[in-house]
Amino acid sequence: MAYEKLRSDRILTAHRKGTGSQVQMFGGGATVTGNAAVYDATGNVIDGGAPGGSTAYRYVTACWVLARGANATTGTDLANPVPICLDSASPATAVEFLEAHAVADTAPTGATLIIDINLNGASLFGATKLVIPIGSTALASQNAFSSPPTYGARGDLLTIDIDQIGSTVPGKDITVVLRMRY
Repeated sequence: MAYEKLRSDRILTAHRKGTGSQVQMFGGGATVTGNAAVYDATGNVIDGGAPGGSTAYRYVTACWVLARGANATTGTDLANPVPICLDSASPATAVEFLEAHAVADTAPTGATLIIDINLNGASLFGATKLVIPIGSTALASQNAFSSPPTYGARGDLLTIDIDQIGSTVPGKDITVVLRMRY
């Protein structure tokens, strides 16, 4: 199997090689300075990577693909729940939530597209959700998590909701990534 190391500015382009709605969670292996992720030839994440020079943490990424080939709709638990998985050899018992990112291939118009990620049913963001702005296909980011939770334990479940869609064009082909470390 061929592996390709990608720069961080290419992550949200490479993942679209897969088909269908899917949820994937992968643990980061040994960190590699300057690489944010490693993908296989079909676009699946192999290694969550680390920011340049960081070797103290292992990184885990949860990725959801929503409204693939269809208009987005509001709702809760829009994809399979993702359990928090830690390396069985690690003494760590929890992950720290670092940042969430979202991008839509077809931008919402008329209203923003609002996404919420939940830990065991409670919002990670509180009142300040992950928002894709009106007309934007650029990467949207959020790193302000509610307190609690700022940490998730092994076996906790992550779910995803869309709280609001564009009122004229709802948005389509949405990818959401949650980055964590332990």
